[in-house]
Amino acid sequence: MSALRRNRALLEPLLAGLPFAISSVRPSETRAEIELALATPAGDVQLRIATRAQDVKALAYTRSFAISYVTRDGAPLPRAAIESVAAFARRLAARDPGGLVLEAPERSPREQRRLAVVERDPGGSWSRATFDAGIEALRAEARRFDHAVLVVTQACEMACSFCPSRDKQHQVDPRVDARTHLDDLVHQLEAARSLGAHAVDVGGNDVLRFEHALELFERAGELGYQTIVAQSPGQRLADEAFARALSSGPLNAVQIPIYGATAQAHDAVTGTPGSFDTLCRALDVVLALGRPRVVLTTLALRSTLDGLEELLAFAQRRFGLHVSVRMLWPNRVGEREHLHDAVPFDELAGVVARHADRFETDLPVCVLPPSHLVRGLVRAEGGRALHLWDLGIVPGSEDDRVKQDRQRVFVAACNGCAARHRCAGILRAHVEALGAAGIRPLAALPG
Repeated sequence: MSALRRNRALLEPLLAGLPFAISSVRPSETRAEIELALATPAGDVQLRIATRAQDVKALAYTRSFAISYVTRDGAPLPRAAIESVAAFARRLAARDPGGLVLEAPERSPREQRRLAVVERDPGGSWSRATFDAGIEALRAEARRFDHAVLVVTQACEMACSFCPSRDKQHQVDPRVDARTHLDDLVHQLEAARSLGAHAVDVGGNDVLRFEHALELFERAGELGYQTIVAQSPGQRLADEAFARALSSGPLNAVQIPIYGATAQAHDAVTGTPGSFDTLCRALDVVLALGRPRVVLTTLALRSTLDGLEELLAFAQRRFGLHVSVRMLWPNRVGEREHLHDAVPFDELAGVVARHADRFETDLPVCVLPPSHLVRGLVRAEGGRALHLWDLGIVPGSEDDRVKQDRQRVFVAACNGCAARHRCAGILRAHVEALGAAGIRPLAALPG
């Protein structure tokens, strides 16, 4: 019996006789998961049931399983739907004896070689054909861009508390071929250059751990990118030989997150003992080399907000560096549950008032103090960014839902704001997860 059949046989007896209308039960062909369609007063809800594992984020749990929901349009579930899902989870939990484990489906050698980023990857989230069509549409509109955002598929050695993929981050998807992925990334860079981009932000879980990272930066330089910035937890830079090789290439800057002023505080967020000490050694190595430039960042998290100002002072004192503060964004694996640690705008008011120059443009301009409104307006309307990964996302895929979460929206309070036409707006997921407290419409623009 195949893993798909065993997974179905494991779950169906638990579902039998439950007072819920379930229109489909479908084991995943690639993961140890089962999806089912649950009828609720607000319409059908797609549920994902996976084996419960330590620290995996989900909406509800039984002894054996983690239960999360999937939306097809990025919209939040209505209260009636959430109540139905919670009731379903309680009934399933009452029948779950514990110790049940779903199996990962077996793959043939050919299936294991499938690429995560290829033109005809069935069920994939990203398609080169979709990307190329998007580029052609932009060319037809004569659109131009200042900089591009490139996403590298690469695992991370951290297990950060806010990252819903932390149960997967130590694994590289066997479908990802690094050399083919490099070629695909270069293809995206070429397309962005053709639309005028001269700067690129290279993002991903840990860009510096990508085995062709140095070559990727070299290719970007050869294409004429004047500014190349990479994101990384920074641990690889503690290897002086690697850091020296990086410093001799075209990479201009590396963005590195730091979450606390002590090992206890930082490691509690990364979930990786020793990461703070390694980070400090890495920063010392790169700062001594003088290149690339280091940009320290942190996230505004409820769990670390009390220590934020201490962190800002520590980074200045220890490394001579400012720390940029950013909001917690929806994760690209399609989950929102980690946003419980995001800080609502009104709870940020005090620290923003004291350190407004440290906050990035993902804050609505009205959250900034009056003395920084002009800077916020200029930055919000400043760059024209081309998000290359978003351009190739297949409609209806899991990443497409996250793309919707990352859209900028305006709330009712924004309607009468004098800065609305010059404000970037608010991330949709922030509004839905945190509400609009702290949004203060401006009666007039400064100056």
